[in-house]
Amino acid sequence: TFSAMKSLHFVTPKVLLPATLAAIKGTVNRRGQRYGLPLLQFVAMRLFYAFVGFEAFVIKFNMAAKSQSTATSFLGAAVAALAFLNQMLGVVDVNKFAHRRLFVFIFGGEDGFMSDREEMVAKTYLAMLAQHTYAACKTKKPRWLWFLVATLSYGDQDFQRLTLCNTEPIHRQKKGATSKVFDKDDEPI
Repeated sequence: TFSAMKSLHFVTPKVLLPATLAAIKGTVNRRGQRYGLPLLQFVAMRLFYAFVGFEAFVIKFNMAAKSQSTATSFLGAAVAALAFLNQMLGVVDVNKFAHRRLFVFIFGGEDGFMSDREEMVAKTYLAMLAQHTYAACKTKKPRWLWFLVATLSYGDQDFQRLTLCNTEPIHRQKKGATSKVFDKDDEPI
């Protein structure tokens, strides 16, 4: 769902500072080939997000303050305060933030920055993952429904499982071999 308050996600310091550094590094790495337009677009979008998010915050804050002052019982005041708190906690999209950090870790290299080429490698990985997922759903009926369920439920834990699995692909395994994943104490999971 869309919430104007979620626009503040893009201007929180933990998101804004790394994104600003990445935009500046991207401009430097391109050696100004695009005349700094991506950096200008980045700044314009962040200003827009800040404006929309701040306006939404002021409106929600005024509504919460009005509900707080007109509440006739402690329960009514507590519900209004908790509703506002819930909206404020929803500003930072933790899943999106964690997903981005994970991709920077995997594809970004030592500098902790994803260049245009590394962004393309990450997108290629996601495209190949979708292609392999679709191929794996060929025995299921209806195929498209299985594919949608598999891709829409794919998360960071699945990514970790795929990257840390230390087995050969199934078509290269010897007959009768089973693939195992081990925990930190070398015990099969």
